[in-house]
Amino acid sequence: MWAKCGSRFLDAVFGVLTQVTMAVPSFFLGILVTYLCGIVLKWFVPGGYISYQENMTGFLAYLLFPAISIALPKIAMTARFLRNSMLTEMKLDYVRTAYSKGCSKNQVMFGHVLKNAMMPVITFLGMMIAEILAGSIVVEQVFALPGIGRLLISSVGTRDLPVVEILILYITFVVIFVYFIVDILYRVIDPRIRKSE
Repeated sequence: MWAKCGSRFLDAVFGVLTQVTMAVPSFFLGILVTYLCGIVLKWFVPGGYISYQENMTGFLAYLLFPAISIALPKIAMTARFLRNSMLTEMKLDYVRTAYSKGCSKNQVMFGHVLKNAMMPVITFLGMMIAEILAGSIVVEQVFALPGIGRLLISSVGTRDLPVVEILILYITFVVIFVYFIVDILYRVIDPRIRKSE
């Protein structure tokens, strides 16, 4: 009984944490991180970007905070999506069949359920990676990073059309390449796709 109550409590805490983290936009999280870590704790200088040519360690340390503000909502979305997908898979007949064959819980979870639950999650991760590689424009503005999004905005403002065209082509290439990798992963993970061809 206590184990069941503890499990429900952990599920509720997980649900609340992921929901709150998903609800906070990356740019607002970036403002909070800048205020807390930059102004209050003084772990970095807000707007004080350090180039990798000057100091590689300082460059990586400065990129840590934008990475956190971009990654936290994405991690929460992925965790919630994977959990829902696994709960859906756990209700299917093949799980009961695997248990009746004598498979342990770890064998069922990692050998069967996780593999099948990863299919929709891979699609979501592909979209998310394409979005991150294409440039997180607002987060770059919050942390004053000289990134692709910032270059695209300034190029549109100055009507530098060749640069805009190149950046649009780059973003298109990144999205197509990521979806190509996702299609390859489908074939690796799910043997049914290979057999249907």
